[in-house]
Amino acid sequence: MWKTFLKQLRHNLRGERGVRLVVIIGVAGLGLILLSGFFPNDKAEPEESIAQAQEDTSAILAQYCNEMEHQLSDVLMQIDGVGNCQVMVRADAGAQYIYVQNQEIDTQDMHTQEKQDVVLLSDSDGEYALTQQVMEPQISGVIVVCEGASSNIVKEHVTNAVQALLGISANRICIVPSAS
Repeated sequence: MWKTFLKQLRHNLRGERGVRLVVIIGVAGLGLILLSGFFPNDKAEPEESIAQAQEDTSAILAQYCNEMEHQLSDVLMQIDGVGNCQVMVRADAGAQYIYVQNQEIDTQDMHTQEKQDVVLLSDSDGEYALTQQVMEPQISGVIVVCEGASSNIVKEHVTNAVQALLGISANRICIVPSAS
């Protein structure tokens, strides 16, 4: 069966007719290759996923700063003499995640190799890394605008409160009186 098929194929590929057939098949193959570039790719481009991750991190960081501003403002307005106040918090980097890792130590031929793998969990949504610890974003500065900031005693109370709540040094806190 194969012999007859190959014999007939050789006979059809001889001469001008065979050259035309090979050229047509080649052009059709190139056309399919070119057309494949127009179909959407299911995999996300690495640059797009990196940009998306940066946008997500920025949004999470902005939300964290916003929450801290509201909480600080609520606490500071309870201090005697502060009055109405507005707070702005600046953070340098987003939250950092520390993942649980399996650690394997392999000793062969007087050489020690250490291998660490992140522990993965799976559910109906897919796989994800098991988080051991989440470190909050690093606060780099705070500005407090309040009615009572012209008093040094109020400034000291506000500075102490912000230091205690955020764990930052006094040189990263700016307290100014409001315009009203």
